[in-house]
Amino acid sequence: MTAAIRNLPNTDNWEVLAQEGQSRSDLTGPFEQIKSSVDSKLLGQVNLFQVGNKYVREGGSITLSSGYLAQHPMEGGAAISLVNAALDAFAKAAAFELGSSLRVNTVSPRFVKETMEKMGMDSSSGISATDTAKAYKYAVEISEFGQAFDVADYL
Repeated sequence: MTAAIRNLPNTDNWEVLAQEGQSRSDLTGPFEQIKSSVDSKLLGQVNLFQVGNKYVREGGSITLSSGYLAQHPMEGGAAISLVNAALDAFAKAAAFELGSSLRVNTVSPRFVKETMEKMGMDSSSGISATDTAKAYKYAVEISEFGQAFDVADYL
C-alpha cells in the first residue's frame, strides 16, 4: 500500500471510504468476529492515515468513514459500534495533535440505498450515494477539524 500511495501526487484532501467489517457480532461468539472488524475497518483506516498524511498538503484534510452505529448502537452491532466510535475518537485526537496543519474528520454514513437494493433489501430507510457524498463534500470544504459529521444532517 505504501508503494502505491508514494506514486500518487500530493493532494489537498483524502476521503477514506475503504472498509470491511462484521455488520453483526455476537458478543458471546468467537473473538475473531470482533477482531476482524477492528483489523479491517479501524486499523485499515488508521494505517491509511499514517501512510497518507505525508501526501496531503499543509492545511488539507483527511476524512475517515465511521458510521451511524457509533452513536446509535443496535442489537448484534457491538463490534461495529466499537470500531465506528474508535474512528470518531481517533479523528478527534489526531486533529488535536496536528492542529491546523491537517484537518481530520469523520463522516458517519447510513446504509446506502443502492447497496441495500443490490443486497435485495428494502431500501426505503437508506440514503442515496449522491446524498451520502454531500457530507463528505462538506467535510472537505469546511475549516473544522476533529468533527464527526452524520450524513443525515446534510440532506
